[in-house]
Amino acid sequence: MVLALLGVAFVIAATDISDTPLCKDVNAARESDPSSEVANADECYDGSTARRAGQAILSGAAGIVAILALIPGLAYAFSRRMLLAWGMLVALAVLIAILYALLGRVG
Repeated sequence: MVLALLGVAFVIAATDISDTPLCKDVNAARESDPSSEVANADECYDGSTARRAGQAILSGAAGIVAILALIPGLAYAFSRRMLLAWGMLVALAVLIAILYALLGRVG
């Protein structure tokens, strides 16, 4: 259950990352039109569009795999089956989360 809640947090982070404007766009908007919505953004993403998209995709994928791991996890809890499937999904979710973190540190 905890893993599924972490999965939900990763999916929420993916949507937050994809909605955040780039810092270069915010700075350009502040110089050209200080009253625009982008210029008044409280937060900005300090990186490229491709990097932001990559992080959003990896975050969403890690979250979905973590949520999917709930199914074999519950099956194992009640019937002692599907432990291997649960372990593989957990390992995959952790691997994708590590790639997400590494992509955030590059640059």
